[in-house]
Amino acid sequence: LFRSRAAGRRSIDSLRGTERLLEALSVLKADDERRAEYEAAIALWEKNGGGKAGVRRPVLVPNGLLLGKSPDDYLLHTLRSVRPADLEQALLLLPFSGVVALLTRLAPLPCAPTSTELVAKVALFAARVHHRQLSASPSLAPIVAQLSARLDSALRKERAVVGYNLAVLRHLRDEAEAQGDGRLFEDAIEARAARVRAAKEPGAQTKLRGGGKHGRGADRPPKPKVAHAQAPVKPPTGKAKANGRNKGS
Repeated sequence: LFRSRAAGRRSIDSLRGTERLLEALSVLKADDERRAEYEAAIALWEKNGGGKAGVRRPVLVPNGLLLGKSPDDYLLHTLRSVRPADLEQALLLLPFSGVVALLTRLAPLPCAPTSTELVAKVALFAARVHHRQLSASPSLAPIVAQLSARLDSALRKERAVVGYNLAVLRHLRDEAEAQGDGRLFEDAIEARAARVRAAKEPGAQTKLRGGGKHGRGADRPPKPKVAHAQAPVKPPTGKAKANGRNKGS
């Protein structure tokens, strides 16, 4: 049922988001292979005596596909490039192999305050959609456990920060109310709540839609009457006078 509801919201943007994620995972996989080859070359260089043999130390050429970012930052940049409204659909269109690769890279990712919400949203949605497959794969249990532990710790820190900020705001509100005569924001909030309650009353919509005394024109002042000037009466001509005399006779 969950998949059927989400599948109905497929759009071009969500398909593009899925393609971006798959491309990013492919780029990161190729970059891992490059780094493994580099480390093997360094180990071989050190085994052969290093610089004593006159061989230059191998150099790792920066990967231009990463846009000058580290692999972790590049993955977060790709996730942020997908619109929040299309992120869940883009994750839903990922094959299970792509979901496994994504969770594998998110598990050791350091949860910075700016990326905790995004990582938690992606991980929870992927785990909810692929719960059966993840539960049936014993090899993925350490990855899920590591991701759960890191997210739990990061979210606890964020909750503590939010609670501290709320406490400071309440303290500032109490001080402002103690120094002033009125209540800070509460009068406006209560007035708005009263307007909302009045709009939800059964007779409110009828009064607004009806006409006459209870309609929209009930509060409008009556339109002033405009006096129209009468045209001047022309005096009767000679023929009209003669006709009048003949009728009188």
